[in-house]
Amino acid sequence: MLRIETLNNKRYFTKPNGDTIVDLTYSSISNLVAEPREVNVIMVAEDIAMRPDAIAKAVYGDDSKLDFLLKYNGISNPFSIQTGDILVIPDPFEMAKKIRMPMADDTSEYNEHVAEFKYLDEQSSIDNARIELLKLKAKNKELLPPNINQPGDQNIKYKNGKIVFGEDITTINKENCPETLTRARVKEKILNSRIFR
Repeated sequence: MLRIETLNNKRYFTKPNGDTIVDLTYSSISNLVAEPREVNVIMVAEDIAMRPDAIAKAVYGDDSKLDFLLKYNGISNPFSIQTGDILVIPDPFEMAKKIRMPMADDTSEYNEHVAEFKYLDEQSSIDNARIELLKLKAKNKELLPPNINQPGDQNIKYKNGKIVFGEDITTINKENCPETLTRARVKEKILNSRIFR
């Protein structure tokens, strides 16, 4: 079992049902402290692939310092370390200074809503203008992401003995399309246009 010490330094909040949730997006590294010196570079051997604890034991003599290797090398998945990967080994004493401990007030008044929305920026004036334009184009329809149907719209319909895909969601004027578009017809048009010679 990997002991990732920096997980103990994360903020947490308690949901109304009593579950304690760790905020994995909370930074464990302080950017206010200078970058540590690099003391070594290693290539991961086959016997220590996916084993940051074994690598930490080999380079620091202490498997609990695996966080230093992971954080410094930007590795979020400890099991992604493969044979042949190059890892930079930071100075352990200087790296220890960069580990950020949460203050008592970091977890007070901290809740699930803060965690969900802390990375959402307020909308810029460009975003607001774009939304207003989309509202005009929607003409009383609900503004939805492009992969979501309006209420009542269907992806697939059965019409005149044929299965029709996406009729409700297309903006093409279907009356101006006298013939159906098939794969064979597209292939024929491409060959006739001689785009590919």
